[in-house]
Amino acid sequence: METFATFRVGRERLVGVTHLPDTPAPEHGHPLVVMLHGFTGDRSEEGRLFTLASRAFEARGLASLRFDFRGSGDSDGDHADVTVSREVEDAFAAVEFARGLPGVDGERVSLLGLSLGGMVAALAAQHARPHRLALWSPMLPQDMLRHLPFGILPPTLVEVKGLGVSRAFLAELSRLDPLEALRRAGRDTHVFHGEKDDTVPRASAEQYAFAANAPFSTVPRVGHAFEKIAAREALYGGTLDFLMGRL
Repeated sequence: METFATFRVGRERLVGVTHLPDTPAPEHGHPLVVMLHGFTGDRSEEGRLFTLASRAFEARGLASLRFDFRGSGDSDGDHADVTVSREVEDAFAAVEFARGLPGVDGERVSLLGLSLGGMVAALAAQHARPHRLALWSPMLPQDMLRHLPFGILPPTLVEVKGLGVSRAFLAELSRLDPLEALRRAGRDTHVFHGEKDDTVPRASAEQYAFAANAPFSTVPRVGHAFEKIAAREALYGGTLDFLMGRL
């Protein structure tokens, strides 16, 4: 069952969709995963990656909440105000909202992050204390900073895909250490990465796996958005098995 969902961070409203299995809930409720989209993404993600994942999970007993960070999709806010720290705040709020949903086991709320959302998940994990942590092609700060001309921060806003990106967003990246945050969190983690990903280098994703002492799975013949149907089915299946404790 898909249901429109809203929750707030301060005065700003965040918009999302919950997916709850139609089967009777276990004694303590369904496990759930909160899904964190990537840079300039939204709760559906490229090629409906998140939408289809949520439906695949729902059909096999895993609930989910996918939502738009502030300044993205249908949520309140301006993308020019986005920083990673603000997205970490949004992730905390989403986890707390999910834990209070009827029919959900609040002790088994996990996090799934794609790309920049993977960085956010790692930074949020210590305090959000998710049950498990699934990272899809998680990005390191340097993966974004390497695109700055001569390594120099822009004086004002830059435009990416028609959205404003602030100097504050870029300046903060150099101060973040998601790998150390992941080590401190001590959460069960699994890292997945597309074999042909040219957005996040394999070495970056491998560093997350090393930091968490976690398994690393390569999805063959696909790039950053896991663009093939068969590859996505494998990704969804492997992620589901991990989040449900079968791996």
